[in-house]
Amino acid sequence: GNATHIAFSSTVPTECVINSAIPTLKIDLLDHGNFVVTNDKDACPTISVAIKTGPSMQLAGTTTVSVTAGTATFAGLSIPISGIYALRFTCDSAGQIAALLDTATIILHSYGQPASIEIVTEPGRPIANFDGVNPADRKSYRFDIFPKLRLIDVHGNLVHGFQG
Repeated sequence: GNATHIAFSSTVPTECVINSAIPTLKIDLLDHGNFVVTNDKDACPTISVAIKTGPSMQLAGTTTVSVTAGTATFAGLSIPISGIYALRFTCDSAGQIAALLDTATIILHSYGQPASIEIVTEPGRPIANFDGVNPADRKSYRFDIFPKLRLIDVHGNLVHGFQG
């Protein structure tokens, strides 16, 4: 069928490290039945990516790629400033089909390398645990309230994905 929309065919990242490559993104040109359209070269010869919203409008890397066999592949994109971004992917076509094709958007949290640790919750008092038959032989301690930590990057942003 004819192309009606574009959609991601790769896993869409939700976070990245500033100045490092965003994982490769693949976008397919799809018909009404969500099948990849491989034979309609005029419908969408290229797909472009741009920053829709974010603290910086700088997006490094190749931002316009050709659609080959119904798929556009973006590799090596990066963002130089930490923050929350919306990236918009648009089919580039001079024809009427461009108005019909949806744009695809992803929200991406970018952060710098961890620079400091913040204590969110102080640890509680230590409590002795006794394991085994003879408590004097095997003693360990735990906190009655576990501390909670968070990693902060050099720009003061929370480093996502850290579990502490």
